[in-house]
Amino acid sequence: MSLSTASADRPVRILVVEDDTAVRDVVVTVLSLAGHDIVSAGSGADALREAAGGVYPDLLLTDINLPAPVDGFTLARQMRADAPALGVIYMSGDSDIGASRGVAGSVVLAKPFRRGALLDAVTQALPGR
Repeated sequence: MSLSTASADRPVRILVVEDDTAVRDVVVTVLSLAGHDIVSAGSGADALREAAGGVYPDLLLTDINLPAPVDGFTLARQMRADAPALGVIYMSGDSDIGASRGVAGSVVLAKPFRRGALLDAVTQALPGR
């Protein structure tokens, strides 16, 4: 997989991975209304299938605690192996989980979060955008 470079003349493609349907739907709606191109998945395994099928996101927004066998940290590491420039935002309701187990340069977004915090996290994860 090769990652296309985000540019100001096209929307950011974001792969949203969240197993809670209600949370995923809200995140997808907020990001879509902000003008981003969104693809979503309910598990890490589904996200890897999307990527294998040609979904080349600029940004991965993933829950940390996804159902086995592919949690958010594993998903990000596997996707970054093929796309080193991939931006990553981890979502978590567990306040003591940091990005230390994740990939370098990632952003952690604590649940619950407001719309503004979500959009700020996207900006932080995609510097220069």
